[in-house]
Amino acid sequence: MAPSAGPSARRSTTASAERLLNLLIALLDRESGYTREQLRGIVPGYDRAGNQDAFERMFERDKAHLRSLGYPVEEIPDDDPWASDAQLTPRYRVPRGSYRLPRVRFSAEESAVLAVAADAWNDAAQDRLARRALDKLEPALSGEAAPGRDLQPTVAVADPAFEPLLSAVLAHRTVRFDYVDRTGAFSQRTVQPWGVGSRYGAWYLAGWDTDRRAQRTFRLSRIISEVETTRESFEPPRDFSMGGQLARMVSQPPQLCVVVHVRQGAGQLLRRIAAPSDSPAWRAPEGYDAVQLAVHDTESAAEHVCA
Repeated sequence: MAPSAGPSARRSTTASAERLLNLLIALLDRESGYTREQLRGIVPGYDRAGNQDAFERMFERDKAHLRSLGYPVEEIPDDDPWASDAQLTPRYRVPRGSYRLPRVRFSAEESAVLAVAADAWNDAAQDRLARRALDKLEPALSGEAAPGRDLQPTVAVADPAFEPLLSAVLAHRTVRFDYVDRTGAFSQRTVQPWGVGSRYGAWYLAGWDTDRRAQRTFRLSRIISEVETTRESFEPPRDFSMGGQLARMVSQPPQLCVVVHVRQGAGQLLRRIAAPSDSPAWRAPEGYDAVQLAVHDTESAAEHVCA
């Protein structure tokens, strides 16, 4: 993977984006449009063009970029009645309303799904974000009742690494943490976090391991230190999809069978995923039942029992 862009490259990208936005605002400003020279004088950023040829190349790139984004940059004849044919130059504009999407309106069923999704988070920080997003969609939501509004699924995230990793993913910041893999080997990792997601009942981080120079996936429950967020920024791959990464994970059959002694009348959720143990070698003491649990490793067994 190519190293992350330096400060000068990031400043150049930011300046180009600002110039492009300023050009779009100018093209939307009036229906009669502007000539190239007028745009050169009013759009911040074009003053950095050293000469006319540099400006022409810069303007052509920006115009093509706006068109690739779906903005119909039109070229119309100059409306100056006093100009001669030789003096007439084209004017540029983006017709108002030509790029706007139709009004968004969610059906009763779609509104119900959005509400259920927002209510699913039981983590305080994520719940605030979900509720804020739903509030912004309020004008487009349907007020009709829909089937399934009484459903209350929850998304529980007990891993303390979740929130700092999600923040690092959104901010494009490199992180460091101590990690123990499935074999019990300890290592310190420096990772560019690309995404966080859940699969097979566990939460995972996908990203670029800078020390190993390879893409890696980490199980959050195996992070044994606080997550340190650095000031080093990066740009994630444009074609990366956390959903696609999780879909490529293959569920492995359980490798271990553990026996747990559960107090009679307790541990109902554990009993639902376990089976009674009929082995005389693991006879439970009085007042307890012996149940056996098929797991991938002892860590998984501890998670099920402690939950």
